[in-house]
Amino acid sequence: MQQSATLPIRRAADRVDQPLAPLDEVGDLLALEDGRHCREVEEIAGHKLAVVRERMAQLSKIEKLLSVLVGRCHGNSGKVRCPLIASLESATA
Repeated sequence: MQQSATLPIRRAADRVDQPLAPLDEVGDLLALEDGRHCREVEEIAGHKLAVVRERMAQLSKIEKLLSVLVGRCHGNSGKVRCPLIASLESATA
């Protein structure tokens, strides 16, 4: 379970780190502001909305998995290996 719990976090975090609207895309949208390209703007914005929703779903998965990993830390004391760190290390091996 450790490896399966942390690999999705790493994969999703890599994708979430990408910008939603690079400056060139914002410039492309602004260039369409002449009142005749509403359909094209709607399509572009609809695509971006789908990207945002996908990233939100990825972040939700990260939150759930991280919550499980943090929950494993409660109650551990003494010289016990941290279960969260152990899970992350096993995912990178």
